[in-house]
Amino acid sequence: MPLRPSSRPSSRPPSPLVRRRGAAPPPVAATVRAPPHTGAALRAAPSALRAAPGAVPARRRRAPRPLPGHGRPPTVGRGRPREAAVGVLLDTRELAPGERAEALRTALREASGSTHVDLDGDGEVEGRLELRPLGPVRLFTAATTGVAMARTERAVRGASPDAVALAVHGTGTGRYEGGSSRRVVRGGDLLLVDITRPFRFSWTGRGSSASVQVATADLGMPLEAVQRAAARLPSSPLHALVRRHLLDLARSPAATAGAATEAVGGATAQLVRALLASADDRAGDRGAVLEETLVAQVRAYVRQHLRDPELGPDAVAAALSVSRRQLYRVCARHGLSLEQHVIALRLQGARDELASPAGRGRTVAAVAHAWGFRDATHFARRFRAAYGVLPRDVRDGGAGR
Repeated sequence: MPLRPSSRPSSRPPSPLVRRRGAAPPPVAATVRAPPHTGAALRAAPSALRAAPGAVPARRRRAPRPLPGHGRPPTVGRGRPREAAVGVLLDTRELAPGERAEALRTALREASGSTHVDLDGDGEVEGRLELRPLGPVRLFTAATTGVAMARTERAVRGASPDAVALAVHGTGTGRYEGGSSRRVVRGGDLLLVDITRPFRFSWTGRGSSASVQVATADLGMPLEAVQRAAARLPSSPLHALVRRHLLDLARSPAATAGAATEAVGGATAQLVRALLASADDRAGDRGAVLEETLVAQVRAYVRQHLRDPELGPDAVAAALSVSRRQLYRVCARHGLSLEQHVIALRLQGARDELASPAGRGRTVAAVAHAWGFRDATHFARRFRAAYGVLPRDVRDGGAGR
């Protein structure tokens, strides 16, 4: 399911509904603004439909209608910041049955590139939509009863989208129409949605999809090359790797939280770029693109599995479907020593934990093991070489903070 392209931050003032008495207004309203004819259903359940981080309209030639939360940290309730790692746009289980259809239509229009949304069986619709910002990309997941979304020719003429959405289909059987392409989409299929063109995407019964939005500027490819590659995705040697990567992102929210967010998002953008470049039969230096993407993937995989004591060259090579020899060669060409990179990141994570209030109640050995070091003595020796103090000095007295 495609994700709506990004726009410039809005200067529209925040809604007064979320202001606290005597306090400055918070940066974002707590609910997504709906058209007048849908307002009743959304006002009835403000906790179910929330402002999404980055769920913003396309850049328009005419004056756009800005959304609450546009380009600012989202809030929940009375102005409290929401956790950025996971954002639930809508869960219809929190709504009365009679309110679900209109709320789901509005949420899909606000969060995706579609301008028209039709639902199967308005009386029994169900849906859960989530949006997670991952650095330069945004991950959008949807699981709903039957739905059909479309972006019209008129909407395309009135807007200038600057992003594409790469989706991996989950459950159910979908149907996609875009340009000259007509295809049936089944579980595990990759689909590139060009939001600069009219499209229609649908499924009947229960279905699900996960997609990442990538700005065309981050792809570093002409739009014509992206459109050529869209029809040839299975020909790319990275097809299976990208599919598995998107599924892992959708299934493991915790793996992309905290310090890993930017790295995983950057690697995802590079991976999408490499997929398209390798699928475009007129692309230039595909080898360089693939190498850059592999290095980005290595960094992202290491951050996601940093606490795993089994993390090493063999595990990384197997996960990324390359040989150990190729992994070493590409990393060396880009100035990355895999072993030293892993150790440095583990030491940094352990140091931060030891210096935290929670770390003061733990033994040095427990922290070392939690960060993938099998031997506490080896950890202490490495720690002192890196920071000039012992781990217990940081834990007990804040040395080196």
